Amino acid sequence: MIANINFTNDLELYLYITDHMVGQFGFKASLLPSGSDLDLPRDWWSVWRCEVLITDPEGRHNVVLFTNAATLVSFICAGIDDDFAGMLKDFEERFFDFMRAKGVQRPEGASITCTTMLNEPEELADNVWWPIDCLKKNLVEGKMEPLAAELKFNMSPASEMGGDSPVDYFTDEFERNSLWSKD
Repeated sequence: MIANINFTNDLELYLYITDHMVGQFGFKASLLPSGSDLDLPRDWWSVWRCEVLITDPEGRHNVVLFTNAATLVSFICAGIDDDFAGMLKDFEERFFDFMRAKGVQRPEGASITCTTMLNEPEELADNVWWPIDCLKKNLVEGKMEPLAAELKFNMSPASEMGGDSPVDYFTDEFERNSLWSKD
């Protein structure tokens, strides 16, 4: 089995949210830290970006995209404007399902914290427009279900990063990163 040496009690995720997310979910921007003021980890898996892809005509139900900053692997989650915590829990479960598929078991009782922050770095904002455009096209024009659109995106060549797919980049980082070892 593959297990993260440091993944025993706590897992900290950092989530940049956009201005659209702030408005859509009623965040008080003045209460959120700026990512530039935080000591973010330099690892490849803990920093993410969150963006609203689609809202319904009444503006309450959202399709939200969570994208890993280093690899662009992405998860689509549905959320209701007044339930960001529920949508975040859905994202965390999707992420751990993905990790379980790689052989990582989440220790029972391990805590997960997520720091929500503003002011993403410019390179992250530039990189993430490609997944947003691809996924919107698949969801709206292609009339694909969210999971099918997500799978298609994650398996498609990421021309913005050199040609492999986001899953390939994630897998490469996963396998060579020194924080992960085979037991």
